[in-house]
Amino acid sequence: MPHLDPVASRTDRMSPRRWQVAIGVLLALPSAALAQAPATPQTHSVRPGDTLWSLAQSYLGDPLLWPEIYRLNTDVVEDPHWIYPGEVLRLAAGEGVKSVPAEDTPPPPSAVAQAPAAPGAKVDAVEDPNFKETIEETADDYDPNAPLFPQMGEMSQAARATVKAYSEKNYRAIRRDEFYSGGFLTEEQNLPFGRIVGRTSSPMIASLSNFGVAKLYTDLAVSPPKGASYEIGDTLMMLEKGPQVSNFGFMVLPTGIGVVTRIDDGRPILNVTQIFWSIYPGQWLLPLEKFPGSSRARAVPITDGITAKILGWPRVEYLKQPQGNLYIDKGKQDGVALGDIWEVRRPSGGIANNGTVLTSEQMATIQIVNVREHSATGLILNVKYAVFGVGTPVVQVAKLPQ
Repeated sequence: MPHLDPVASRTDRMSPRRWQVAIGVLLALPSAALAQAPATPQTHSVRPGDTLWSLAQSYLGDPLLWPEIYRLNTDVVEDPHWIYPGEVLRLAAGEGVKSVPAEDTPPPPSAVAQAPAAPGAKVDAVEDPNFKETIEETADDYDPNAPLFPQMGEMSQAARATVKAYSEKNYRAIRRDEFYSGGFLTEEQNLPFGRIVGRTSSPMIASLSNFGVAKLYTDLAVSPPKGASYEIGDTLMMLEKGPQVSNFGFMVLPTGIGVVTRIDDGRPILNVTQIFWSIYPGQWLLPLEKFPGSSRARAVPITDGITAKILGWPRVEYLKQPQGNLYIDKGKQDGVALGDIWEVRRPSGGIANNGTVLTSEQMATIQIVNVREHSATGLILNVKYAVFGVGTPVVQVAKLPQ
């Protein structure tokens, strides 16, 4: 006796009436499930460990849509890399605004439903009374200079809004990224350095040129300082140790920021949330110091500013350029404050090897983004002459109102 599939056997014996009922139930399932699905909340209160990336994954179904949440909350979120517990973020533009219409677009009234013709059958032409009018309207609206694909040269409304959110941010004298990425001089302090051990997973694509380099959201196994420990939620700065600078200690050169997300068999696991430079196993760690905040006021010019000298810069660059950093030999004890504006001045006197007569002239403008007791870190705002070395004088020309 031939073998019979029990499922096929039951299907063969099912009556037409039962088939209709089964199909009706299957067609009703999506709408019923949709009706029971919970509605997306309008707001979200930030909890420890939240990021715009994770919120977009949870509420929008795609982490790459995080700019949409940022666009709705530029009055709360100054920098999309940083959101803080307790902040309430909007997840929708507001009541009455829907991303998908509740009803389908109705068909045009001139549409004529026709059954498909049988193969080889003669089909009579059907005249549409609106067809001629449509052609005339199209001819009147035709622009010979219009691009063939206008959408390729245009930006959607959502994209424009996202770009606007980035370009029209509220003014801040100093921003968090500038404060954390600039680095500082240790001034011979005994700091609690931890260490990056390595990645916890191998890359999907092998590479010989960037072995061990961490990417954004890479998990890293880390080791705390001797006698200390890291806990879930701790935020750490990843860094390289730069050269020694006379009596000011060595340079701390930040490479990124991460958050401890879990403890595996006693080993803290750090998730990379921000990258400033290449991150490798063996680099050092420090607890992330609190950002002191920043005023919305602009610096006011002064005439009796402090004079200092350049001690060096994080990474050797012959030609200086905007957004680079440098270190000076004056700090809090000398009256230097966050947000101060300084000018790099060329010393006057003598003639250079190329025959240039040296006069006291502005070479660049910097702003103080990190202040220690005896030194400070400056961010280069603009450059007039791109070549200046260690020992070049800098003069304080503006201060933030206290």
